Amino acid sequence: MNASAASSSPSGAIIAVVAFCLTMSGVCLAASIIWGILEYRLLNAQRASKPAVGRPVTPVQEQAGTVDLSGLAKLAGALEKLTLSGRLLVVSLGFALIAAVAAGTGSIASAVS
Repeated sequence: MNASAASSSPSGAIIAVVAFCLTMSGVCLAASIIWGILEYRLLNAQRASKPAVGRPVTPVQEQAGTVDLSGLAKLAGALEKLTLSGRLLVVSLGFALIAAVAAGTGSIASAVS
């Protein structure tokens, strides 16, 4: 291994991808924290209010058809349980993962060349 390969810096594109992904990861993490606080306050306000009386806005109706949508129903149920702050946290982790992969790829590429 020669000395110039070990001391070469990553390309500008890799630095841009890492910087963008880390910035977006921070933004999404901050948004998830803020949104989590807002959801917590909303939940407390809803618990303090009186329960709604009357007919539901969208009543459950029997569906006709032979298509099995149980998998889609399970997916919808799982996504419904995940709050927006949770989704933003997952996106934040995704951006951090992309930044780590890009940095690792850049390090390998600069070491090989």
